[in-house]
Amino acid sequence: MKSKILVVKYGSSTLTGGNGLDQNKIDSYAAKLNNLRQDYRLVVVSSGAVAAGRAILGSSRQLPRL
Repeated sequence: MKSKILVVKYGSSTLTGGNGLDQNKIDSYAAKLNNLRQDYRLVVVSSGAVAAGRAILGSSRQLPRL
């Protein structure tokens, strides 16, 4: 039974390239996380949702914090 918990945090700059989200980077991190699942219970945290939202909305400007 996996008893160790590993928390991995990805920031927006880690998940993005010049034009929003970088699918190649995301795929690479997902493959690495998949390997870690054999030994750890994983919790993935990301602020990349902000970058994803900008890409969907077509906005490159900084969004206001609430």
